[in-house]
Amino acid sequence: MYYLVAYDIASGKRLRGVAKLCKNYGVRIQKSFFECHLEMDAFESFWEKLQAVTHAPEDRILVFPICATCLKRIRQNIPVIHPEPVSMWIF
Repeated sequence: MYYLVAYDIASGKRLRGVAKLCKNYGVRIQKSFFECHLEMDAFESFWEKLQAVTHAPEDRILVFPICATCLKRIRQNIPVIHPEPVSMWIF
């Protein structure tokens, strides 16, 4: 499943933490927007980690799931490049 992740984080320290975490799970398409292609269990792990590094209600994270049919209907003025699913992380 593809997900569009958007965030508005109040603290600079938390903002850097969220951005770093998002870079591990997806591709940055705007300053605070990431496109992620994740299996459900990977998404749940990602979501839990996001919750751990943010502070509601000061911070806001929005996740929009994008189904395969809707993904094909996305329009951009540049070629659409979607991230491939990650099969292995090397740290």
